[in-house]
Amino acid sequence: MTRPIDIRDIVPRDAVLGDKRLGTDGDDNLVMTNQPDNSTIGTAASRNIGTAEDQIPLNSDLPASAKSGDYNDLDNLPILGTAAEKDTGMSAEELPTNSILSMVGASINFTDNNLNPNIFGGVAPGHIIGDTIFPANGVFDFTLQILSNTAPVSITTVGTFDVYDILGSLTDSGLSATLQGNSSNRTVVINLTGATGLTVGDKYTIRTGTASSKITVNF
Repeated sequence: MTRPIDIRDIVPRDAVLGDKRLGTDGDDNLVMTNQPDNSTIGTAASRNIGTAEDQIPLNSDLPASAKSGDYNDLDNLPILGTAAEKDTGMSAEELPTNSILSMVGASINFTDNNLNPNIFGGVAPGHIIGDTIFPANGVFDFTLQILSNTAPVSITTVGTFDVYDILGSLTDSGLSATLQGNSSNRTVVINLTGATGLTVGDKYTIRTGTASSKITVNF
């Protein structure tokens, strides 16, 4: 008659599997004899694993040893300021503070630190700031496009401006710019006084005479 297989014939008491010890209890049930109990792991071990709010371990459930120490290798991170030097953890001292992430001293979008919406020229000589077609009435106006809530009240000019034809040949130079009254909050109309040698119907570009030549639109 064949004897039933006894679990103790397969797994000797206190068999070692890696760094865990497998054995049997008094009722011949398989047990891990060196597993830590809940008191070692903390109250987090007594929580169910689920999606409900009361089944998720809280920061307060974790023992102090689980809340300290580095969780990531920060040595190879790009330089991101002191925020990157903080450990990644759950306790307050491991999270970047408001002072570290503060934007004090940074430029707000769309200021004169990063945008120049109302100054044309002032960079280099020969820069094109506008173009126009010379009309039959002989009034040599050209336009500058702006984004404003109000129409301009004046312009401030530095230096003079030159006129070039479509082939890039100098037509006239040393011209002064004046603001025209039909300017709006989207379009500034500029007149170049005293331009000569222009042909009706031809297109011309208006360029800075020197590196300092510019038109500033005032509101």
